Amino acid sequence: MAPPHLTAVHYLFPSVRLLTFLSLASLSTALEKGDDFARWVSWNVENHKQQSAAFRPSSVFGEPGGVGPRAIDLKLAKAEAAAVRYIVSQDGTGNYRSIREAIGTIPLHNTRRVILEIRPGIYR
Repeated sequence: MAPPHLTAVHYLFPSVRLLTFLSLASLSTALEKGDDFARWVSWNVENHKQQSAAFRPSSVFGEPGGVGPRAIDLKLAKAEAAAVRYIVSQDGTGNYRSIREAIGTIPLHNTRRVILEIRPGIYR
């Protein structure tokens, strides 16, 4: 009969080999998944570059003075760039105390975007 410590090694050795094999197999799978992830990230970065290039102002907006939807988009972009915000508040913490007063200050042929922030209250 073999000594007890050799018997234990005899039974454990196949288990250790199996665990080593499984560890290496899972490592290989993880590396493949890592490659897939790297390819996915690379694809998304390139896709984002292409999409953002398609929507740059030079490619979306027409020439100044042009006609059609692109000329309108250019006017909207200019209006957005020069936006102004007015705050209407009954307690006097804003720019105006009434909505009518705030609207009355907007020029007739305004070319800027005007944002009215109306604070809580009852406006009559």
